[in-house]
Amino acid sequence: MSKINIPRLTNISKLLATESGNQLQEFITYSSNAFEQIIRSLKGSLTFEDNFSADKKTVVMYHNTNTTVLVDRVPDGIIPLRVLQQNSGIDSFDWFVSNTGQVVVNIKFTDAPVAETRTVNLLILY
Repeated sequence: MSKINIPRLTNISKLLATESGNQLQEFITYSSNAFEQIIRSLKGSLTFEDNFSADKKTVVMYHNTNTTVLVDRVPDGIIPLRVLQQNSGIDSFDWFVSNTGQVVVNIKFTDAPVAETRTVNLLILY
């Protein structure tokens, strides 16, 4: 990719002065602003928290049992991050908002500990 220099900028300004350049002015301005924001974000080490409103919750759960999670507002999504106990994984995960407005999660663990609890980290996206 060529570097931007004065002669190159002069050529671009000449192209923009044409009829086609005038018709594309809004698109070029929009694209320029979008790319500038992307470049600034990438140079500034943008983090996940900068882009999303999220909470991380640690919840104690039973296998295949609905568990209510206390949240500030209705989430857009919930992602199970990990089971804190060794030798235990997640076979399936589901969540929903109940008729009463509570957020309910249900996990089936790979080792199916029916009577035992497992501690799970959840990422709640708003």
